[in-house]
Amino acid sequence: MKLDFRSSLSRLEVMSELQKAHWFYLDHLRQELGLSAVGEFDFFRSALYHLAMRGVDPFYDPQKYVGEWEHWTRYCMVGGAALIRLAPSGQWEVLMVKCYKTHLAELSSTWAGGKADPTDATLWETCVREVLEEIGLDLSADRHKVVAVIENRRVFNAVIPMNYNDPRLHNLTMKAVEIHEIVWSPISLNIDTVKVPRRVQGHVADDGIMREKANPTELRMPADFQNSYRMLQDLHRQGVFEHPLPNVDEVLNQDPKEWMRQRERS
Repeated sequence: MKLDFRSSLSRLEVMSELQKAHWFYLDHLRQELGLSAVGEFDFFRSALYHLAMRGVDPFYDPQKYVGEWEHWTRYCMVGGAALIRLAPSGQWEVLMVKCYKTHLAELSSTWAGGKADPTDATLWETCVREVLEEIGLDLSADRHKVVAVIENRRVFNAVIPMNYNDPRLHNLTMKAVEIHEIVWSPISLNIDTVKVPRRVQGHVADDGIMREKANPTELRMPADFQNSYRMLQDLHRQGVFEHPLPNVDEVLNQDPKEWMRQRERS
C-alpha cells in the first residue's frame, strides 16, 4: 500500500491520502493478506503514528487529524449521479446500487455516490470520482449530458441521461467493497410502498465485516434518499430529461466546501 505523503501537503491533502489508504486496505489488503479488520478510527490513528515515526515534517498531533477527519465525515457533502436511461419499453429507469451498511439490517439502495474528498475542487469532480470508484463508470466526458442537479440537504446528485445501448453500461463493476448489487429501477416506482432499512439491535462496530441481512431481495431506501427519488420523478414530469434546466454548469463548478457552507447558512 503506497502512502503518497510529502512535507508540503496540507492537512486536507493528508486526510485525503489517509482516506484512500483506508479504502485500499478494506477493498484489497484485508482479504489478500488475511488481516483482521480494524475500524476507520484505529486505521487512521495507526497510519498517522507510523508516518510520525518515519519523520514526516511538519507533522501535527494525530488527534488533531483524527478530530478533523471525524468533523469532515460528519459534515461534508455527499455527491453522486442519478444515471437514467429510456428503456425499449418506453419506460425511464435509474441506476441503483445496493450497499451493505453495517448499522442497518437490510441492503440499502441509493444512486452511485459518496462523500466528497477534502481535495475535490468542484461538485462535478466529486460526482465523477465517486461513480468511478463505486461502479467503474468514467463520466469525465459526460458533463455536457447533465440535465439537472438534485440538491437535498447535504446531498448533491447530477442527473445524467445515458444511451440505453452505451457499452459502458454493460461493463459496470462493483468496485467498492460495500456494494452488493447494481440494478435498474423504474423512475415511476411508487415510493410510498418502499420501506426504510431496519436497524440492527445493539451496537455493530464499523469494522468492514459484511453481515447477513434479514431480507436481501427487498428494496429499501433511506428516508432522505426517498425524497431525492421523488425530486427525480418531479423532474421527469416536468420534461427536464429532454429539456435541460438552465445554469446547471454553474452548480457543477461549485466548490463542495463552499456549497456546504451555503446550505448551512440557508
